[in-house]
Amino acid sequence: MKIFKMLFIATCMVSLVSLVSAQELLIHEVKDGDTLWDISDKYYKTPWLWMAIADYNKLKNPHALSPHDKIKIPEVPEVKVTAVFGDVTIKRIGTDKYVKLRVMDNIYPHDEIVVGADSTAQLEFADKSIVQ
Repeated sequence: MKIFKMLFIATCMVSLVSLVSAQELLIHEVKDGDTLWDISDKYYKTPWLWMAIADYNKLKNPHALSPHDKIKIPEVPEVKVTAVFGDVTIKRIGTDKYVKLRVMDNIYPHDEIVVGADSTAQLEFADKSIVQ
């Protein structure tokens, strides 16, 4: 099961990183008191994607932002769950609890999906490519 989990996560992360790096949209100028948590909440409507911004900008210390720094805000690709068969769970970034994955759920960078034996999940990316 660990091999399936690692392979599935690696495949999804490669696909997400490819899409994110190709779809840069905005540049945010850091203001006094800004945090990646707040910036993520502003652009993505959830603070939990702050690591996507840190990773994309290759920030050595994501907690040390300086006013007037320019931070690139990547578009987070839309990834939808289109099918689930069997025992498939997800642990959302910022949580430590696994919950059942459902059709039409969104998947975000750093979410962790676990697929049980004889189980599958199908994800569809914005470009209509599919990972199963």
